[in-house]
Amino acid sequence: MKWFLDDKVEPYSTKISHGDEVLFFGSCFSDNIVQNGQHAGLKFLNTKFGTIFHPLPLARIILKSLAKTIESSVFEHNDRCYSWDASSKWNGNDSDSFKSEIESEYASLGKQLKTAKFIFITLGTAKEYTLSNGLVVANCHKMPADTFASGLSDLKNLTEVYTNLIHQLHTQNPNLEIVLTVSPVRHSKDGLITNNRSKARLLLLCEELAQMDKVSYFPAYEMIVDELRDYRFYSSDLVHPNEEGIKYVWNKFRETYFDSKTNDLTNKVSKYRSYFAHRPINEPTESEQNIRLKKQNELDDFLRQHPQISWK
Repeated sequence: MKWFLDDKVEPYSTKISHGDEVLFFGSCFSDNIVQNGQHAGLKFLNTKFGTIFHPLPLARIILKSLAKTIESSVFEHNDRCYSWDASSKWNGNDSDSFKSEIESEYASLGKQLKTAKFIFITLGTAKEYTLSNGLVVANCHKMPADTFASGLSDLKNLTEVYTNLIHQLHTQNPNLEIVLTVSPVRHSKDGLITNNRSKARLLLLCEELAQMDKVSYFPAYEMIVDELRDYRFYSSDLVHPNEEGIKYVWNKFRETYFDSKTNDLTNKVSKYRSYFAHRPINEPTESEQNIRLKKQNELDDFLRQHPQISWK
């Protein structure tokens, strides 16, 4: 008996190669793809803004990066500085220097958006947390609940914001491929009914936007929730996909966006990574040292032949 649905994803016409700049924004699920890509020597880039779940702060970050004048939304709480545009992991102890860091990241990101080949935007939730001034925050930073008004975002407003965002991106980078995804991570603290209604809005948003030129949808959500549909592919919290679930999506990602050459290089880089990640328990013998030296020379030669590979 077959125990999972395999819904074939058609290969995308534009391919990702080693050396291509590919930017990732959004939920923690996109971080997993970035890690796999970097491990394979690809130029997969994320930002210091960190994990952002809601579409509106994501759009705001990208639009600010494209703008010539940047205003950083920094505030102080418990002797630390935070930004309403960033996760809590990125914070500072001095307001002026933290603002400078954020503005520098915006400027750097703006340059990358003008040269990138692909941008992947992973949407996590449509539930928004809004300040009294109307700003939908990227992170609540453990502020009191009465600091915010909350509710599900209006689909029409999301569509208008993202339609404008896509036009702005293509104005500055006409060849940019924009790929939308929805995170399969359940926001169970909101309750499963609210989570499902939230995901439904995000899926409808992606459907609408994918009608635009050079905008497409990668079904990471459906791969975990519908194809695998089994808690064996989730971590112990039953919310986040585990290593096997992530691996399944990564392999589908490769089938969709890599050609045979990129897949071949990816496999070779991964083998070198695995070899050099291994550390012997005991002091290596002379023979083992010679083998490792030979392998290092082999890697150096491989990287000289393929300078487009990112090896860190």
